[in-house]
Amino acid sequence: MKFFLVYLIIFTLYGCDNQKDIESTEVLENKLQIASSEISRLSIKKYDNFTKEEKIKVLESDRRFNGYIIRDLSRAYFLTKDEEYKNIANDLFNIYKESFEVNGILQSQYFHNQGSWYRDTFTREMNLLYQSYLYLNNKDILSTIEEQISLWLVKVKRDLHNEYIIFPYGINLIKDELHIYEINPNQNLAIARLFSNLYFERNSKFFKNQLFKEIIINEVNAALSLQNENGSLPLREELPLVLDSNYGGFASTMLYDIVQMWPNKVWIKKLKKIGRWLYNDFPMNHPWNMKEDYPNYRQDRFYAYNLISRLSSFYIADIDSTYAKEWVLFIQEKFPNDNLRFETRWIESLSIPRSYYLDNEIIFNIKPKVYISDDNTHIFINIIGESISSYEILLNGEHFNNESLTPLTNEVNTLKVLYKQYDKDYSYLEVLKDSNNKNIIVNIIDKEKKIE
Repeated sequence: MKFFLVYLIIFTLYGCDNQKDIESTEVLENKLQIASSEISRLSIKKYDNFTKEEKIKVLESDRRFNGYIIRDLSRAYFLTKDEEYKNIANDLFNIYKESFEVNGILQSQYFHNQGSWYRDTFTREMNLLYQSYLYLNNKDILSTIEEQISLWLVKVKRDLHNEYIIFPYGINLIKDELHIYEINPNQNLAIARLFSNLYFERNSKFFKNQLFKEIIINEVNAALSLQNENGSLPLREELPLVLDSNYGGFASTMLYDIVQMWPNKVWIKKLKKIGRWLYNDFPMNHPWNMKEDYPNYRQDRFYAYNLISRLSSFYIADIDSTYAKEWVLFIQEKFPNDNLRFETRWIESLSIPRSYYLDNEIIFNIKPKVYISDDNTHIFINIIGESISSYEILLNGEHFNNESLTPLTNEVNTLKVLYKQYDKDYSYLEVLKDSNNKNIIVNIIDKEKKIE
């Protein structure tokens, strides 16, 4: 049994200039601390000997979001294949559900004490659990997420606000009253990302749920309706002059995940503009909002994530890799004692190469993802991975040349995607409904081909 303060990630390292003696297929073991939250002083003891109360303290190490420690341990299991991480992550999830679910609502004691169920809390916690589900393949976690979403849809009603049907900030559970409706870009995008994950999740009862699609479109468009011409995003609707770097970066990270799933040209263009805004308005000599910027200031947010979160938007906005690497060094110098986890950041996004912001490329060779969506005239197939070397489309069992621009002729079609990453073959099968007279467009998104 390991002590928790030591995290070992096993990963495959390809083509590193400073590792010329290492074969590209050799597996290296590095000491990378992947947990974003401390695991408290209880780390000196072995988990098997913990009392339930001690385990709850481990679970609450973040104080506000219990999902972080579960996600981080799940990720550790996925990368190391060490069953210990898996067992502890599953055990902590079971304790979370058993000890923190009140009247069906699952959240930390910190938020239970506030007497509200906020959309920020709901979406962040459920997204962390969704990532845990993907790493652990624990269907109980997916079922819990579905239960929470179902309850949210019943208790927190959407309404028309500024031309968009959106959720309010949440619900006051004591008074059974909804909080106000206001566009808050990072929270609207958090809703959209969570619902997108479930919309495209084959094992979910919400797979291709049309209500979810409508929710996603409204929430994203509401968030981006506040964007200014220079790409800046107000902190929220009622604070139009506060163009906050921290939440701009946070919003861009979520929007990057969303546009990998949904090939919406308008959303992609707006994401690129966010990246240019963060690059232009927050250089190293003034990297965040400060009091002297008032009224473009709300509060001090002088922490590492403020600076880290904008890297994905830098990437899609074509900010030069040299600057991205200088930016990483700048963060490391500013926060020398923080666990910055640059090696494993954006691992769930798949398509952001580590070589963009680090000197070395790190290849995890995670299974690529396929997202199939449609509009009135097209079927879009987004294949997301580290390096997609080839693909083939089979339509009703026959090879289909999507470049021929030949529209589909059946209302229902069976589509199979065969694709390869490095030397491994994958496949994805889906039955397309309402697909007659639609053209197929395939988008490859990997370290060689950016989102366009």
